Amino acid sequence: YRQDVHARSYRCMATNIHGTVHSRDTNLRAVVPQDYVAEANNEYIIGGNNVIFKCEIPSFVADFVRVTGWLEENTGANYIPQENFEPSSKYLVLPSGELHIANVTAEDGNKSFRCRTQHRLTLDTKLSATAGRLVISNPLGRSAPDLPAEGRLILKESRSLGSVTMICSVQASPPPVYRWYKLSAVSGDRTPVELGGRFRQVGGTLIIQQAKVEDSGKYLCVVNNSVGAESVETVLTVTAPLKASVEPSVQTVEFGRPAAFTCTYEGNPIKTVEWLKDGKPIGNSDPVLRIGSVTRGSKGMYQCFVRNEHESAQGTAELRLGGRYEPPQLMSQFTENTLQPGPPVYLKCVAKGDPTPEITWELDSTRIANSDSVQIGQYVSASGEVVSHLNISAIQTNDGGLYACSASSSVGSVRHAARINVYGLPYIRTMAKVSVVAGETLV
Repeated sequence: YRQDVHARSYRCMATNIHGTVHSRDTNLRAVVPQDYVAEANNEYIIGGNNVIFKCEIPSFVADFVRVTGWLEENTGANYIPQENFEPSSKYLVLPSGELHIANVTAEDGNKSFRCRTQHRLTLDTKLSATAGRLVISNPLGRSAPDLPAEGRLILKESRSLGSVTMICSVQASPPPVYRWYKLSAVSGDRTPVELGGRFRQVGGTLIIQQAKVEDSGKYLCVVNNSVGAESVETVLTVTAPLKASVEPSVQTVEFGRPAAFTCTYEGNPIKTVEWLKDGKPIGNSDPVLRIGSVTRGSKGMYQCFVRNEHESAQGTAELRLGGRYEPPQLMSQFTENTLQPGPPVYLKCVAKGDPTPEITWELDSTRIANSDSVQIGQYVSASGEVVSHLNISAIQTNDGGLYACSASSSVGSVRHAARINVYGLPYIRTMAKVSVVAGETLV
């Protein structure tokens, strides 16, 4: 396995007499077992404020390692995430793994904390190599809220039905008051977040439990005290697994009639919608695929794919040709031949189809009509086949050329061509008159 070669998106293809379909995309990514070291760093805080300890996990394993708890070294107390927690708790492990300590006092400066992590693939657990301590300073007068290192804008993504943690960690003296608002996507107006139920607030941190796609949007944390105010904006995207289906799953349509498939999909975010027919893109990204007039080529398997950066989903449907219609087929045809001038020549084409096709004849791309020397006739046999004869009473040099018979009906056509060569002096066939507009190309 080579990451640069094999880390790709894969899909399988299945084919039978009904058509071809593709599976949804499978993203392959290998995880190489690597040792890692987690760290808990010191936090510097003004007394009376809330503080958040973060467990620093190396980026190369961050996707596969989660924080399962915190250990206070002095007393051996363990703090683990709780689904039903009391927001006013002094020590609380947030759903995202941070340790929240409320209303820091001088006593908290005597404690040190290590984070405990677990690799979700190997299930190995370990404590952080370092223990974080609180470095507490006494307020030197009054100070306005101080923005966190993340700045004024934070991007957050979470899966649906999981817990979302939006941290707003600000220091001030006197300790600030936190208020959360959700911004309207249309007007930008802000509406206070109603706490209770799925929405809980711990200090300046907003926690959304059992997150839903409709929780996505912009949230504003406003922090103020008697000295000043600051705000931090968080853009939340709640992702949901993609699903897609196509209706009707099977439809039978007669030749020349319209048809339509509707792709119904859900999930978030949805970046692209794509239609495939028998495994090939058809250049349509609308939820409804419309076929104005069904032809023989319309028959097959149709798929609607929805995708985002992480996954894809697809729905499948089949279009069948209705009625007893059958495009023309040639059952028998003439072959190339070279002849001496004089003898009679008989060319024959046999075709079948439903509706019954009509057979026409051409010589060098010019349609042949009955004349003194050339007679065309056709009949329908007892088996339903159309038999057509081209009879030349006495072939001459100027009768040589490329002969073609075409069987056509309202549901299709088929053509066969072969040369009939006649010995003799070269002959140039008279060209038909052509009308052309000035400036056009004439071939």
